[in-house]
Amino acid sequence: MPAAAVTITVFPEKLMTLLAPLVAAETLGGLADIPWGSVERMPERVLAPIYLDLRAEALSWGPKEIKAPTVVDGGEVLGVVMDIGYDVAVITVVGLADGTTSIYASPGAAKIGMGGSEAVARMSRRWVALAEDANVVDTPSGDLPDEGIVQFTLLTIGVARSSSATEADLQTGASPLSALYAAGQDVIAAVRAVDEAGAAPNL
Repeated sequence: MPAAAVTITVFPEKLMTLLAPLVAAETLGGLADIPWGSVERMPERVLAPIYLDLRAEALSWGPKEIKAPTVVDGGEVLGVVMDIGYDVAVITVVGLADGTTSIYASPGAAKIGMGGSEAVARMSRRWVALAEDANVVDTPSGDLPDEGIVQFTLLTIGVARSSSATEADLQTGASPLSALYAAGQDVIAAVRAVDEAGAAPNL
């Protein structure tokens, strides 16, 4: 019996949707492309091993791996990782101080190396700069966020820091992290615009 269709809404203010594919990475033999159309709903949250590996690697990065100065002179932040929790998937957005940008979807889809577009790289650097003043102070657990929760992890020249908020509060401006969330959504919007324009190859 066919499953019902689902749309994962990432940026409702701009009527933008980011959708995770049905098929897990093992079936595809690797990462799938992230489509921008509708997909069918999986019965439960899908966490492909390749997604978990990519996310864990990103969360482990520091000055040795990023090899870029901070965007803000005298600052600490080298990158931002934003995990958005949905019932059937988690979307992870990574932006670094050198403009490197990737989006991972937990069923095994991704957009990697999107920072090759200056428009995307510029948005990621802006996101990292804004993170310098964000109230992100907790020790990262490495856990994935529950449905409706957005988790931010700041990759710094020292110890990584993390904080979470509900997506509802972030969207309405009720959270102190709303500006950081909005900047992350601008990164997603830039990736989508470049991808749909055909300026970057699909994986």
